[in-house]
Amino acid sequence: MPDLSIEKLQLFLLIVFPGIIALKVYNFLQPSEKRDFGSSILEAAAYGLLNFALVSGLLIYLNSDGFPQRHPWLYMLGSAGPLLAQLPQFGPF
Repeated sequence: MPDLSIEKLQLFLLIVFPGIIALKVYNFLQPSEKRDFGSSILEAAAYGLLNFALVSGLLIYLNSDGFPQRHPWLYMLGSAGPLLAQLPQFGPF
């Protein structure tokens, strides 16, 4: 049995979970035949990686040169907004 650790759980949440959300939203907006989510885990991981690649530049900028201390509200909106609300719903399009 595979060894579960906090690092593996964090990797799953960072990469695969946004892809699963993107697939669910896509299926909600574009209804089609029933999808077997057990077999589409690679597709979810690909969408999660795409979402992460699109957001990573913004996250690097927001975490550099004391930006959080100078602009805490912009830091909060810039960090939480794209990751939690916007990009998972546009990922599969």
